[in-house]
Amino acid sequence: MSDSDWHRCLHSVDKLAALYSHLPALEQCKLMYVHIDEREDSVTLGFSTQAMPTNPPPEWMGTEFNTVEFYVRCSQVAELKVAGWDSTQAMHVEFSRDAQGWTRIGLGASGSGIAFRSPSVIVTKTRSYLATAAP
Repeated sequence: MSDSDWHRCLHSVDKLAALYSHLPALEQCKLMYVHIDEREDSVTLGFSTQAMPTNPPPEWMGTEFNTVEFYVRCSQVAELKVAGWDSTQAMHVEFSRDAQGWTRIGLGASGSGIAFRSPSVIVTKTRSYLATAAP
């Protein structure tokens, strides 16, 4: 599956689809947040992108922004493996579907980083903001 098809591995992209006529490719999205919640067997991933929405919601109109942030919540996580984590691992993100319809997610190179699978992967929140330019 190509980076531009990553969203087909999610079980609900309604919140993103409302913003974009064509969802941004995974290579346009930067992983900037990972939260593993063992109490709820969930993993939440946060991404930011500078791909501007074609259909911004009314509450974003009139505000200056150059970045969209969205969160993907993976519930009922199984087969969670963590083998080291740093900023270089965050640069490698993969989504795929297995034969049971679960989404497999890999963060990092093979053999390191974080890997797991989930039967429920949904976009839960979006927001916009004005990011400063990197030095």
